[in-house]
Amino acid sequence: FLFTDQSAQYHVMYKNYYDTFDLFKTIIHECNLIMQPFLNHSIKDILWNEDADKNQINQTQFTQPGLFVVEYALAKLWMSFGVQPNVLIGHSIGEITALAIADAISLKDALQIVVARAALMQSLPVGEGGMASVFCTEDEIKPFLENTNLDLAAINATKNCTVSGKKEDIVSLLEKLKEQKIKAVSLNVSHAFHSSLMQPILEKFEEFANQFSFKQPTNTVLSNVHGKEIKLEDLNGKYFANHIRQTVLFANNILFAENEFQI
Repeated sequence: FLFTDQSAQYHVMYKNYYDTFDLFKTIIHECNLIMQPFLNHSIKDILWNEDADKNQINQTQFTQPGLFVVEYALAKLWMSFGVQPNVLIGHSIGEITALAIADAISLKDALQIVVARAALMQSLPVGEGGMASVFCTEDEIKPFLENTNLDLAAINATKNCTVSGKKEDIVSLLEKLKEQKIKAVSLNVSHAFHSSLMQPILEKFEEFANQFSFKQPTNTVLSNVHGKEIKLEDLNGKYFANHIRQTVLFANNILFAENEFQI
């Protein structure tokens, strides 16, 4: 099972599943009930209310909880059909969904972590940061990042990387890449995720995540942080803070799954 990161969201996503499958609806209701005391909004309204501000789902504080509940409900629905995952991989916020599906963390605790993570990110200055998708290898992009304040935010595939940092630095990078005929596109994001601009929230988030208890995952979950299988000893506040800041090793996860599990 693969669980997506931000940018996959859209208003009324999976509304047809909510209207069709009782289990999907029940899980959404459960998540909504758990979250309301600390989200202070109905996630159902954010996802599906035609009269609501349709842009809310694109605000980080709501995007991440919205993606989590839809992904979690969808995974549980597939599992109820008899489709059981051998390996779980999540891209950034999706990894927390994967951990919840693998029972490494309770649903209530996962929802609290997701809401706190999203709210802290939202608290950072909006519009200061930018991100770009660059269609080249890790080795090809790294020289362009030397002596800059830009960070390699994600390695998504052999020739697909994401760079993150201040918006003006992203613009400068895109110009240099164009000169070298390396394809790259600016991403429509509110913040520079997985960059040094996340630093101000890391200590607070680590402290928050440390209050929860974790268990050994019942399924294999692969880590964005170190690229291999997550063990119980990995799971603590420091891990989740690193998960916000460090490069997302998604390509490593896929390669590891292919090699270890013959996928």
